[in-house]
Amino acid sequence: MGRAIIFLTFIILSTNAFCQTEDVKVYDAILKDLDQKINVVSKLSKASMNKFDFQHPHGMELRVRDSLDLEWMEFLTSIDTANIVVGELDPVFVKKHSGQKGGNVRSLIFSPVIFSRSGDKAVCGTLKFSSKGGLSEHIVLLERNGKKWMIRKRYFISVS
Repeated sequence: MGRAIIFLTFIILSTNAFCQTEDVKVYDAILKDLDQKINVVSKLSKASMNKFDFQHPHGMELRVRDSLDLEWMEFLTSIDTANIVVGELDPVFVKKHSGQKGGNVRSLIFSPVIFSRSGDKAVCGTLKFSSKGGLSEHIVLLERNGKKWMIRKRYFISVS
């Protein structure tokens, strides 16, 4: 009995570590694409995710020529934002991506990452803001290319 509990605990912790590692890879891909001075906020938020219409993602399309295929549509329409649980980012990741000073530094809040069942697609919301004012929100779609996450598409949600 004791060995079974230890084994199950090991599986749960291993799965959690794997998910956090994949989340960090997704967040890193987004930060690399932004190519700006960014301070990452430690708290996750699902605010941007709540503003996106996952049931009708084509309504958010700006360019018809870049429409999503059926596999993407099935993944997006399966997302229920009520089930998204927020928490804290990995503190090592936050420390690595904070402390920027000077110039036009922005702060960035990520949403939790949602992965497709196949594990080759991911969705993440971002909220970027500056102490000088201004805010922008995006939903970012990513695809795994080998072990690397690449941005497939970025949906603009809001700006102020």
